[in-house]
Amino acid sequence: MQVSSCKLHLIITTCAQSFNEAVCMFLGVLTTHKIIEGSKMDRETANAALKKTAKWVGGIIAGVIAFFMVLSMFRTVEAGYTDHFQNTFTGSKAIYHGPDWYLSPLYIGKESTWKDDTTISFSNSAEAGKFSSNNPSIGIRFADTYEAKLPLTARLVLPSDDEHMFMVVKSFRSYKNLINSLYVPTMEDVTVNTAQQFTAEEVTQGGLNGLKSAIEDQANKGVYVTKRERVIVDSSTSTRNEPGADKSNNAVKTQQITVWKAVPKLKDGKVLRTSNPFEKYGIDVLQVNLKDPIPETLLETLLIAKKTSVAKKILSVQEQDNAKEDIKTARLKGEALREKAEQERMIVADAEIIERKKEVELAGLQAKREIVDREKLAALAIIDKKKDLQIATANEGIQKANERAAKFEAQSKLHNGLADAQITKAKYLAIDKHIKKMEVEETIALAKYKALPNIKLDMPNNVMMTGGGEGYTPIADLANMEIINKIGQMK
Repeated sequence: MQVSSCKLHLIITTCAQSFNEAVCMFLGVLTTHKIIEGSKMDRETANAALKKTAKWVGGIIAGVIAFFMVLSMFRTVEAGYTDHFQNTFTGSKAIYHGPDWYLSPLYIGKESTWKDDTTISFSNSAEAGKFSSNNPSIGIRFADTYEAKLPLTARLVLPSDDEHMFMVVKSFRSYKNLINSLYVPTMEDVTVNTAQQFTAEEVTQGGLNGLKSAIEDQANKGVYVTKRERVIVDSSTSTRNEPGADKSNNAVKTQQITVWKAVPKLKDGKVLRTSNPFEKYGIDVLQVNLKDPIPETLLETLLIAKKTSVAKKILSVQEQDNAKEDIKTARLKGEALREKAEQERMIVADAEIIERKKEVELAGLQAKREIVDREKLAALAIIDKKKDLQIATANEGIQKANERAAKFEAQSKLHNGLADAQITKAKYLAIDKHIKKMEVEETIALAKYKALPNIKLDMPNNVMMTGGGEGYTPIADLANMEIINKIGQMK
């Protein structure tokens, strides 16, 4: 349950207002008493009124005092903290995880506050004041007997369940005792025992992360139960190649040395561990941070010597590599020049070959072209002959067709003429001679009549007939007479 800050502020404001009203009432009573005395009223009546007012004021003051006493029993628990409360009168106990609140009766309640997350530091740096507990760096001894100071920072968390929290409170009674009696010594013990499982070389030369993981694991699950054994490890001490030795492998060589190490014991394939006090109380180690170990003088001298030896070896190998590379470079340059000259010669030769090939190809193309032209002419001649043959054949067919057409036309004309002759004959046979004669005469007369407008004819009044003998009438005279008669008739 959590108390509202607005509600608590309202209660305090109300109490303050009541106290102010009581004080004002008391001052008013005093003023009234003075007025009464000034007006020479009855002293007993004034004393009674004063006593009554004093009772009211006393009651109000007592109420305000009682309220503030009750208010002082309120305890609030901030987020990130845990409070343990024990009633010394009844013996009851309770755990409150923040944010929360509870009532602690005066003189019969005892409470203690515990910080949920605790960061302890083992370092001599200037940042030591930023942590819950500041301690010197942990002195460790590695498996190869070298010593060092290890700066370490660990973050631990209290249990979230009440059962383990009651055990913590019962065992350590205060948060300070918890840090000094459990957190600090346990982390020192875990760090010292874990460091004996590593050599100084493997930690100082890139194995710090492995030491960190091992400390975090064994702090949560228990330190390994170990035994001392001789172990062969790789040493970073380098050896130079002897004169005449194989120089093909120019990498830095290492030596194998035998050291005593704390090796974990196994049972049924599982690592044996010691009892873990953190696990007993439900405390978790969430984070472990390490800095580079501060080596002792002997270890630092050894490391410097090895670094110098490795540097010399690397420098020597690098010089050898540089010399080899210079030789390779010179050889490659000579090969490059020879290759360049050979390439230039080959380019010239290739150019001549290409030129000859071009000439041969051009001659071949010219021959092929002439062949194609001759084949084309032959094909055209054949086409022309075929065309002439086709034309002659066509002309022959046309002549034959014309001949047949002329023959048919002559036969047609013959047949048509015979038919026309027969028709004409039939017409002539069918015509009446007298009618035909009259039609002829009519035609002649019409022709003459059409010509008359151009002829001036004077009709004779007298006709004289002469002849050569008796009974002779010339044909011309007879004709003229008929014409005259006809003309007269036409008029």
